[in-house]
Amino acid sequence: MKIRTYGWIQNPSSFQSLKKVVQIFDTASQHYQNLKDNLINSIYNEVIRNNLKDKLINNENEFTYLELVGTSKNKQGKPPSSRKDAVADALIQISIEPQQIKSTGKTWTDNWTADGFLRWAVSFNFIKVDREKDTFSITEKGLAFSQANDEEQELDILRTALLAYPPATQILSLLEENGDYCTKYYLGSKLGFRGEKGFTSYNEDIMYDWLASSSAVEKKKIKSDIEGTSDKYARGICNWLKNVGFVQTKQVKRKFQNGQKRKSSRI
Repeated sequence: MKIRTYGWIQNPSSFQSLKKVVQIFDTASQHYQNLKDNLINSIYNEVIRNNLKDKLINNENEFTYLELVGTSKNKQGKPPSSRKDAVADALIQISIEPQQIKSTGKTWTDNWTADGFLRWAVSFNFIKVDREKDTFSITEKGLAFSQANDEEQELDILRTALLAYPPATQILSLLEENGDYCTKYYLGSKLGFRGEKGFTSYNEDIMYDWLASSSAVEKKKIKSDIEGTSDKYARGICNWLKNVGFVQTKQVKRKFQNGQKRKSSRI
């Protein structure tokens, strides 16, 4: 039996890409047909490509972790010297276009991103896991999401899924208790299991002080690159909640005293 954890998701944010992942398991979906007719040819290794193509031709809707997420290997089947040298070898990889597609021409994503989307689908109860076989299949909720025909129907399904996802309800509770706008650092410090390995958060006051003494270029880098794992979780969940209309965002101003000069920073 393979033990994997699925509850915490850092990277994925696109609901449309999530829907494509769910539709891998829906044999009646347009995306399943596109996989069968076109996208499967993006897989470089002939043996892997033919094995997956046979499953699609036979309208199978249960796949292993390896068939979905794949690996990070180059054309020679070895670990790549850099991520750009990795070739596609799994269904989720070829289902999601990377953000840099226009500049790189690469039409598939990496296995780390694929794993994140699978975790997301499982956490929202769109996909279920058979831990004994390490395989995945669609749930009734997942089928409803896959077959949702309009934006409002999709939105209702996603809202219901979020309200059943404990980290999202924890974020909503923290926002309600605070009664004001909160930064990802504040939310991250109270999210998850404080002190547990893997849940790190930067102190909000320290981050404000750091931003206050930084140049404009440094501020931009700090805001985009400096965050703990728990801060990343908080940011990602807040983006989901914002996209379904549960929360709103704005820039938060804070004033600092530096001798006789006041500096303001936004986060």
